[in-house]
Amino acid sequence: IPVKDLKITYSTSSGPGGQNVNKVATKVDIRFHIESVSWLSPDAKTKILEKLKPSLTKDGWLVTKSEKTRSQSLNQEDALQKLRENIHFALEPPRPVFTEEELKKI
Repeated sequence: IPVKDLKITYSTSSGPGGQNVNKVATKVDIRFHIESVSWLSPDAKTKILEKLKPSLTKDGWLVTKSEKTRSQSLNQEDALQKLRENIHFALEPPRPVFTEEELKKI
């Protein structure tokens, strides 16, 4: 996923964290606007929009967040990994459905 297609923002994390919790922006929000990217085919965009509809904002942004660690770079990598996994999940072809007769032949 090209970085130019992402909107990355950082904010302070919630929860326990010692002295740095309110000072260091370690929480990462990555926003990805599916309809505006040129490297996905229209068919792929449609599949992503259909499968990930509950995760989309009303403006069509797919938002992925991470505040797993106290490190901004590790949280960014975690959020990017989550985004990749979501896109792979959406583009994964459906598993074939076999009838009982077809299963007996296999």
